Amino acid sequence: MINRLVEQKQAIQLYLTRHNKRNFDLTNSEWKLIAEFEAILKPFNEVTKMMCQDSSPISVQYPFAKMIHSKLSGTEFTASLIAVKDKMVELLEQKFFGLESER
Repeated sequence: MINRLVEQKQAIQLYLTRHNKRNFDLTNSEWKLIAEFEAILKPFNEVTKMMCQDSSPISVQYPFAKMIHSKLSGTEFTASLIAVKDKMVELLEQKFFGLESER
């Protein structure tokens, strides 16, 4: 849903301008924040779709978690979203990678 918002940014701004509702428009920094948040959530959306298929075995969860971890770790974000990214990485590590040390 966020990706559609980012895609339709110009249409939304045009609508708000035409209908004299500019006070509902987002600032440039808010649009940038939404686009960055989309970048954080995109890998989770892709993996969720793959893991929710009937043919998806449990053995694919670890590789998918590794994929998300590497995507998030390799992407730079602004200071306002670093805490969100770090928390998501931390939760992934607790859920999936804590098991590696228990072998």
